[in-house]
Amino acid sequence: MSLEALIAASPSPQGAAKKRKGPQGADVPEEETNVVKLLSKVTSIVLTEQRNQASRVGHCLLLPADHAMTTSLTAAKSAYANKQPPREKGKPGTGHPWGAPRNLNTAVFFEVTIKLYKGKPELVAEAEKIWGQDFLALLTEKVSKLVSACMTAQDFTPLDSLCQFFKYRVARSGQGIIELTGGAGKCFAPELRAHELFALPLEDLWGMLLMPYAEFITRGPAPQGRLERQLNKLIHK
Repeated sequence: MSLEALIAASPSPQGAAKKRKGPQGADVPEEETNVVKLLSKVTSIVLTEQRNQASRVGHCLLLPADHAMTTSLTAAKSAYANKQPPREKGKPGTGHPWGAPRNLNTAVFFEVTIKLYKGKPELVAEAEKIWGQDFLALLTEKVSKLVSACMTAQDFTPLDSLCQFFKYRVARSGQGIIELTGGAGKCFAPELRAHELFALPLEDLWGMLLMPYAEFITRGPAPQGRLERQLNKLIHK
């Protein structure tokens, strides 16, 4: 039984409930509408707080629709969805063969950014002034090899320890919205040993990764998502 049907079947504690006309002309109890709006309000508050929390511990990037990162992450999102194994009726779903969505997003973010460095000598020069040539080589050479290995094997789980949170979506304007939290301290994940990246300083790694997008890093929380907008329309109807 749906929530609406359950509420409709429950007697009003104050007698007959006031009714309004539904979209098909049927009477809808006013208390049912109030409960739905209350649930929508609570959900909206939770979604808003999630955006606020993400902005306090991470970064939000608002990228142009035609930016290489936007088009690459959008393509990756579609590929990830198409690779999802079908769920058999009556059986629990299976995990995605590529791992968590943030791992693929991380791989794409690394790959596009490394290409950006390799194509812009002025960007390399600026990064070397901050981190030094040897440390930049960790990104452009060793991390690059790790990402290539993940792409070839179609297994992105080795990147799991390098990013705590990564959410990507497309705005109504077509802009790409990235919310991410890279990490701090050194990463001691055992799988990094094979790529000579054991004890990799995450704060410096993500500093190098984010620097090319400094002009696109926004202040405050990310824009509302589709669900939050729809809930707010329902609340204020």
